[in-house]
Amino acid sequence: MLLVNSIFHPVVAGILLAAILAAIMSTADSQLLVSSSALAEDFYKQVFRPQASTEEIVLVGRVAVIALSIVALVLAMNPDSTVLGLVSYAWAGFGAAFGPALLLSLFWKGMNRNGADGDHSRCADSCYLETANWWSLRCV
Repeated sequence: MLLVNSIFHPVVAGILLAAILAAIMSTADSQLLVSSSALAEDFYKQVFRPQASTEEIVLVGRVAVIALSIVALVLAMNPDSTVLGLVSYAWAGFGAAFGPALLLSLFWKGMNRNGADGDHSRCADSCYLETANWWSLRCV
């Protein structure tokens, strides 16, 4: 913000900062909507109530938006938490989950669905143990 104010005229700086804020809000809005839709349609409707009505799915989606917003607020209020740290941790888990299965499916003819499911369960176990270990070390 200081750099924008020192380089540009105040009117141009205001427009640039508004554009940056608009991009941030658009990204956050999209992430909230995608996450709540996934929770409502893919999780709630598939797992808990397959016969759920459209109104019920909409209500679950709205509640999910509020719940996810609260979780994001709590994460953002932690002074030790950085977005880069959270994102890099998430990408590490993503790579650990899908990397071996993807490479094996490309280069090994014996790879099948059961092997991929086993790889994903292995990743879930190791990610859980790593997270539990990280939190226990951090809380000491």
